[in-house]
Amino acid sequence: MQDKQHGFIGFNLLTYGCFPLTNTTKDISAANRDQDFYVGWFLNPFTFGEYPDTMKKNFGSRLPLFSKSESNLVKGSIDFLEINYYMSFYVKDNLSILQIKDRDFMVDMGVEHQCMYMF
Repeated sequence: MQDKQHGFIGFNLLTYGCFPLTNTTKDISAANRDQDFYVGWFLNPFTFGEYPDTMKKNFGSRLPLFSKSESNLVKGSIDFLEINYYMSFYVKDNLSILQIKDRDFMVDMGVEHQCMYMF
């Protein structure tokens, strides 16, 4: 319908600010991993046609992968992006949590959050 209606396709992402708790390499990596999970989970497919490498690594076989045709279909499929941002968190590395057998999205990040501020 886009060809007929000449409209635009947008995506709205609700996210938060993410800052390392300390200036250590571990916490900086944790903040990057956190952004991969919260922002990259949605934006990487639109931009690169696949999920972030950190998600693929930490989720393992539980994360479905895009086929080549699915990747090509979703990559570049939005015309604009809107961001809603209402709070920020400090992020601390906690990769040891990945040793838990029954994991979920929050555990797979391997981070701890501490609320910074809310608007």
